[in-house]
Amino acid sequence: MDLDSGVTEKVTEKVDLDNGVTEKVTEKVDLDNGVTEKVTEKVTEKVDLDNGVTENQKLILETVLKNPQITAKELSNVISISERKVKENMSKLKSKGLLERVGPDKGGYWRVKLNYKEREETNAR
Repeated sequence: MDLDSGVTEKVTEKVDLDNGVTEKVTEKVDLDNGVTEKVTEKVTEKVDLDNGVTENQKLILETVLKNPQITAKELSNVISISERKVKENMSKLKSKGLLERVGPDKGGYWRVKLNYKEREETNAR
């Protein structure tokens, strides 16, 4: 991405599936001064490679199966992560097609998609 002040920014991500580590490298080059700044971030997230869900996402799905009307705030208390992280994980689960919201925010409920339950049963065999 080119920035206005003659600075070019390049971002690359490497995923190590064996270790569940994502490495994000941001490299900024100031073309006017010839200065290069390189920042590397490593993010570790435990991912069940068979299902493609994290441990927290698995806990969310299991809890929602038991109580489809549960709120994000209640989930955060049950699985001991912040409400913001619960919402992020639920958004990821929705984008993976494993979770859907039925009805309005107030009065609606969560539905765990069948394909998640089928995958769990297959992996248990």
